[in-house]
This record gives sequence, C-alpha cells and structure tokens, in this order.
Amino acid sequence: MHGRREASNSKMNVRVVGLSIVLLAGLVRADDRARAEPDGSEITLTLDSIDRVRAPAAEPGLGYVSGRALAHQGELELFDVMFVIDTSGSTASSSGVGEGSSWLKRLPGVPVRRSESILGAEVAAIESLLDGFDPRTTRVGLVSFAGSENPRADSAWVEAPLTSDYAQMRKALADRLLVDPEGGTNLRAGLLRGAIELLGTRSAESTRRRNAGLHVVVLTDGLPTLPERNPEGGAIRAARSLAKRGVRAHVFEIGARGWGRSHAGSEVARITHGEHHTVSDLAELAPLLGRIEFHSLRELRVTNRTTGAPALELVKDDDGEYGALVSVVAGVNRIEVVAIASDGREHRVEREIVFSDAQLDGRQRARQERLLALHSAANAREKSAREKTLAVEPERAKPPVD
Repeated sequence: MHGRREASNSKMNVRVVGLSIVLLAGLVRADDRARAEPDGSEITLTLDSIDRVRAPAAEPGLGYVSGRALAHQGELELFDVMFVIDTSGSTASSSGVGEGSSWLKRLPGVPVRRSESILGAEVAAIESLLDGFDPRTTRVGLVSFAGSENPRADSAWVEAPLTSDYAQMRKALADRLLVDPEGGTNLRAGLLRGAIELLGTRSAESTRRRNAGLHVVVLTDGLPTLPERNPEGGAIRAARSLAKRGVRAHVFEIGARGWGRSHAGSEVARITHGEHHTVSDLAELAPLLGRIEFHSLRELRVTNRTTGAPALELVKDDDGEYGALVSVVAGVNRIEVVAIASDGREHRVEREIVFSDAQLDGRQRARQERLLALHSAANAREKSAREKTLAVEPERAKPPVD
C-alpha cells in the first residue's frame, strides 16, 4: 500500500498550486458541458393531503399538508456520493470507541482495528452507512486528503472511483487503514478532488452520471492548515465552485479541539446547501451520517401565502414524501410549495385550501405526530430562552450597592 501511494504521488507529481489550477479548470469544463447537454431529469412536486390540526380561534390555527417532492429520472432518484476523509497525522489518535486504546500500540504491518483510531472510526461509520444504500440508485466513492509542506506532494487521492459495487468500496476502506495517517489538513484539495470525481472531468477516475444528485461527505478532525497562505479561505472558495455546479457538501467536524476558532466547515456546508455537524463523541458519528438527507433537491419551501408565513415545521423522507405544519386562518388559505433542484431548476405548486378534519393513513399520522413533536420542542426552547432573558434583565437593572 505504501508503494501504491508513492507511485500515485510520483505519477501526478505536480505542485499544489498547479494541481488546484488543473482541478478548477476541470470544474469549468464540466460546467460548460453541463450547460451544453440537455438534462433528462424531472421534478415531481405534489400537494396531496391536508388536515386541520387546530382550528383558528384566539390564535392562528394549525394545518398539516403533505405530498411528494423529488428530482429524478424515470421512477428512481439517483445519487452519487463521494466520501472525502481526513487522513492527516492527527487521525492516528485514539478514537475512544471500542476496546482498543491507541493507534500507537499496533505492531508495524498489522492492520489497525477500526475502533482504535479516529481514522478507524471514520471508516467504520462509512461502512455502516453503506448498509442502508441501494446500489440500484446510489454510487459511492472514496477520496482521502491530508497535506504536506512539500510543494511537489499531492494533497488528495482517489482511493475508489464512483461505483455501484459496494464490495469495491469496502475493500478501499480496508486498504486505507493499512496506510499510516500523516501530514496536515488541506480541506480545499479534498473538496476539489471530490467534485472532480462527481463531475467526471478529464482528470477524474470516475464517469459522470447525468441525472444524479451530487454529494460530498467530508469527515475531518482538524482545522484546515493548508494551503499555507489562507487555508480556511481556500476551502470556502472551493465550496463556492462546488455550489455553482450543483455539488452539495456535508461536513462532519470531529472533536472540539480548536474548532471554536474556525467557521470553515459550517461555511462550506452553508454555501453548498449541505449539512454541518460537530461530533464530540465518535460513537455518534455513524448515527449522524445516517441522518444525511441524500436527495437531488437543494431546497423545499412551504408557505401560506394568505398569512405570508413559512411552514412552522417541515420534514422530508428519503422516498421524497414531505410533510409540513403551517399556521392557518379561518376560510381559504393559499398554500404554496416550491422545490428547487440542485442545478437551480424550480417547480412550484399552489392551492387554495379550506382546512378541515381528514382521515389520514398510519404513515401520514405518524409524520404529523413527528412534526407536532418538533413544534412542541421548538416552543419549549423558545419559552426557556424567554424565561432566561427575563431572569437576567432584573439583575442588570439592580442599582449598584454602595
């Protein structure tokens, strides 16, 4: 494995700055081709079910609406997911998960138990996520990134090109544990390399699937440290390039060490309309990964145009079904649903509705109850915040004691 990595380095053997220029040029070419080629994907958007949760009285009522919202080709919604994992030197540290205590305790040449190091926990979490993927709709790939002060060293490598053969992906994950983590953290290089693979540019080892939703999942345990001049700014600029080409980045920042000083991870996720999570306990990493919403829609909005108020709560399931709680008034309410695909295409549905009691099936009822639980929790948090504010204000108002 060491020989494979060294061969890869010598084959590409370009300066970090030069590599970045090549990657960005590839993104531009891919963007030009995307504009030139027709996109056969469609947006399905419906507003199917309505129910009155609470009738309007002294306060606005509550209404429930649901339907389907997804971008797809034919009957299937397609996804390409490139996992981009941090393999810098700090990921050799013990994860604190499982029976092992430290990466440093392993013998040379013996594969590390996946529960022993942060890198091992990253690998195990990705493997658990594969169990829930459908190879008919979802291709996966693996990029690792680190970084070196050597201007001729590569900072990101393709461990596995996009594939529907999950056995190949599992082998790439196992092989990655045979290579010692080392170097700094070049998040910019990881993002760009992942995007190159998803977009299938000339330098990619993967081929582009035209109608798939494009996702980068980043797992990193440290602040960006490379390129040296402006590592955080470099990551944010890369995120803007991804966003222009419909690539969403979901960022998982592992550990609290130093993260309070950086907003790079959250900005990358915000710019690309992805998800952002901080992970203080590595045992939580796999469950958090499993909650990522892999879909081809960049945004879904539900608004009551009669009141001008957006949905109080909104959830969307992996099969494309959604549900929303909206504030309603007596009589007719004009409800608008807007779906925006990752490539910017937009579709909207609008209906005039008089909310009344309805008979919902078991799945709809469960979704409505989930929304009500979310709304109740949000109200409780808001009430607690108000009470804390009221408790602090009298203290501030007290005159000084002589």
